Amino acid sequence: ADDEKDVDLLRHQIFKIIRLYNVQYRSDYGEMILCMDGGKNWRRERYPFYKANRRKSRNNSVHDWDAIYSILNSVRDEMTTMSPFKCIRIDRCEADDVIATLVEKQTSPEPVLIISPDRDFVQLQKYPNVKQFSNIQKKWIEPKVSADYDLQEKILKGDMGDGVPNV
Repeated sequence: ADDEKDVDLLRHQIFKIIRLYNVQYRSDYGEMILCMDGGKNWRRERYPFYKANRRKSRNNSVHDWDAIYSILNSVRDEMTTMSPFKCIRIDRCEADDVIATLVEKQTSPEPVLIISPDRDFVQLQKYPNVKQFSNIQKKWIEPKVSADYDLQEKILKGDMGDGVPNV
C-alpha cells in the first residue's frame, strides 16, 4: 500500500511540474510538446561504450533501478495517453534526438523553449528563436561563448557522462 502511495505521489509530482511549466511559458512559447526516450538507442549500436558508465553506476547502486524505470515508464505511458500534451517517443531515439530534429526542421520563426538541464542543447541555440531553461538549476542556460564554440569544445573534450572520449 505504501508503494502505491509513493507511485501516486511521484505521478502527481511529474504531472504537476509539467503543468506548471506549461502555464508559466505557454503564452510566450506556445504549445508544449513532451519528448521521451525510445527503447534500444541507436548510439549504443554504433558505439557500445555509449553511457556505459551510467549502467555501471546503476549496477552498483543501492536503488532498485528496474523498479524505478518501471514506475517512470508507467507514468510516461499515462502521460502519452491521458495528458492534453503532444507526446513524441520514437524507438531507437533519445528525447534529445527528437528535440533537435523538431528544432532543426521548424520553418517558422516562433520562439522555442527547451526545458532541460542538459547542456547538449546549447548547440541548438545557434537558432535565434531557441532558448533553454534548466528545470534543475532554475536558471536560463546560455552558450559560454557561442553555440558553435560550445559544440566544438564538447567534441574536443568528449563527454564523460555519455562515455564519449575526447579527441
